[in-house]
Amino acid sequence: MVDLNKAMYSILVVGMVSSTILYACGVLLLFLQNPNPSQTTLTHYSNLSDFVQQLLTLRASALLMFATIVLIGTPIARVFLSVCVFAVNRDRKFVVITGVVVAILVVSIILGYYWNLSID
Repeated sequence: MVDLNKAMYSILVVGMVSSTILYACGVLLLFLQNPNPSQTTLTHYSNLSDFVQQLLTLRASALLMFATIVLIGTPIARVFLSVCVFAVNRDRKFVVITGVVVAILVVSIILGYYWNLSID
């Protein structure tokens, strides 16, 4: 039987520590890449390939955005992990309940992505 509390603790700690490290690196890069950081504006990425390219070239704005994605993704990953733990523990009631939450999250992310694209 898998302990849900230990699994949740692990994923939350990994998410928090990794996003904190990414934020710290992003802020450091922001100061190194810009002589006057107070006048710096963050970049709006129109597609995923631009974002990935900027992230691979270690642009501060892309790294800060990725840190935010990791931070927001941590509780989402926790919900996905809950479904897996409940399934391994054969707790069908909680698999169904948490599965509905996962479905709502997935639909919300998809609708949010496409709704955001239609605004421009």
